[in-house]
Amino acid sequence: MKSLAEPPSSIVQEPLLDTVTPQQTKPDASVVREELERVLSSHHFQTSKRCQSFLRYAVEETLSGRQDLKERSIGIEVFERNPTYDTNLDPVVRMTAGEVRKRLALYYQGVAGDSGLRIELPVGSYVPRFQVTPVSPLLPDAIVDQVLSVAPEVADPGIEGVEKATEPLAQTTQPQRRLGAVAWAAVLLLLLVGLGRWAVLHRVAHPPPAPIDQFWEPVLASTNPVLISIGQIRPKYAQVEPNHLRSSIAGPMVLGKEGYPREIAVTVLGDSIAMTNIAALLKTHGRQFKIHAESTTSFADLQQGPSVLIGAFNNDWTIMFTNPLRFHFDVDSKGGTWITNREHPETKIGDLSHLTQFSDMKEDYGVVVRMLDPRTKQIVVIAAGLTPYGTQSAGEFATDPASIAELSRRAPSDWSHKNLEILIKTDLIDGEAGPPQIVASTFW
Repeated sequence: MKSLAEPPSSIVQEPLLDTVTPQQTKPDASVVREELERVLSSHHFQTSKRCQSFLRYAVEETLSGRQDLKERSIGIEVFERNPTYDTNLDPVVRMTAGEVRKRLALYYQGVAGDSGLRIELPVGSYVPRFQVTPVSPLLPDAIVDQVLSVAPEVADPGIEGVEKATEPLAQTTQPQRRLGAVAWAAVLLLLLVGLGRWAVLHRVAHPPPAPIDQFWEPVLASTNPVLISIGQIRPKYAQVEPNHLRSSIAGPMVLGKEGYPREIAVTVLGDSIAMTNIAALLKTHGRQFKIHAESTTSFADLQQGPSVLIGAFNNDWTIMFTNPLRFHFDVDSKGGTWITNREHPETKIGDLSHLTQFSDMKEDYGVVVRMLDPRTKQIVVIAAGLTPYGTQSAGEFATDPASIAELSRRAPSDWSHKNLEILIKTDLIDGEAGPPQIVASTFW
């Protein structure tokens, strides 16, 4: 099977100038290290110590002659993982490698210096490649000179013994015009060949970021810690059932009795799972974050940097931020809850009575939001459901590459640069939330 890097068969033959295509060489180690320092000191890498450590390790190991960098060895030596860690459950090396490829692509798209050297990380490999590129590409005039140099020689009328031509000017300029047209046609052909090869190689060496990275890019791009604000409830009484598998507690305990205080703040399991998934994603990308309860989150906190809001009716910030949106949470005087679609306000999505028992539910709904909030002037991500099941499913959607990839297939081409809100649904099976499903989406 042909490699994706091979040019189409119609342009297989080498160009006249072997300097049109960058050449794979083995540059001096000192030159590579100088280029490495330029790359790591750029703003593309200064915001990620994890990417800096990965790239420095990979380059130094390659310069030392090691050509078999493996995921596990990088995880152990760079990210201090246990030698027996599961690479499937902890994909920190693979995700960091993808992030490094993206940052290298962004760096070399800008002003990257005049060294003529590029550090690349090929897809599917952790061994960097050092690519020498021409510093001063030939101008079209130089290409014309090469084309004309292979043209048939003609007698110089100034040489002794050769009679000078006496044709009129109109007859002598016509062949020159034809020769010039041929030369410029050759120039255009060479340029097209070069651009074709560059496009093929560039797509292979610099693939576009994955949809999950595009979704989280506005959050990850910030240098400030991400604030995760999780909702809580304060029940007057909360029964604590004994765990018959491990606990020796003889019977249930009720808050407010036997020394337990009333109305303590409680975080429900579904919200905690959503928070854990999002925190793990941020940790994998090397981003700092802090976790606050909704009750201790202030508006000033939300103005300091990106934030993630977990939960709906137990998080006042979620209710406030989603209220102007197409899909927002609503409640009646009797305690019934639902999601309203402003385009069809008469329909109550996931309508739940205050008497509804979780055990009787067959489905739940939630929303996933990513937007630049006009009040805080910061990026906000929201994962919230009508019940903890919906919140858990919303958190799974926001961190699942397959779910975000499905969203990108349905979204406009420039979706990654827009605000977005997704209405999701989850089926409840034996008291567990199923995979999230996209019901509707809106972009602005």
